[in-house]
Amino acid sequence: MSRAQALPYRIPCFDKVSYEPYLVVRKAWPNFAATDSRITADNQFNAAHGDDASAPVFDEEFTGYGKNKVQWVQQLRSRGFAFWTLPRGFLVHCPHAMSESGKKWQRNAGNHKARMDRLFEFQVAVSRAEEAEE
Repeated sequence: MSRAQALPYRIPCFDKVSYEPYLVVRKAWPNFAATDSRITADNQFNAAHGDDASAPVFDEEFTGYGKNKVQWVQQLRSRGFAFWTLPRGFLVHCPHAMSESGKKWQRNAGNHKARMDRLFEFQVAVSRAEEAEE
C-alpha cells in the first residue's frame, strides 16, 4: 500500500439517508479537569480545527429497536459533519442471532416499526426544509 493509499480521505456523502455505517466519533470531554494533559490536548485540537461542536445526542423519541442510529447519522449529515475513511483501520463484526427486539421490529409488532419509520421520514423532511432555507 502506498503512502497516499494509507491516508484517510473524505467521503462527500452517502447516496441514501437510510445508511447505518460504522462510525468512529471523537469523544467529548465536557466535565473533566483541565489539568489532564490528554483532555487539554484534545480540547486544543478541537479549537484549532474548528470542530468544538460536539456530536448530537441520540434522539430519545426513537425507542426500542430500529432507526436510532440511522437517524443519528442523518443528524450528523445535516449539521455538516465530515465523513472520512480509515484505509488502514479495521473492525470486527461478529455474526449473531437476531435479538427478540429485532424480530419484533421485523414483524412490526405493535406498529412500532411503522411509527419509527414515520418519525424518521418526518425528521428527514424537516432537516431538508431547514437546509433549503439556508
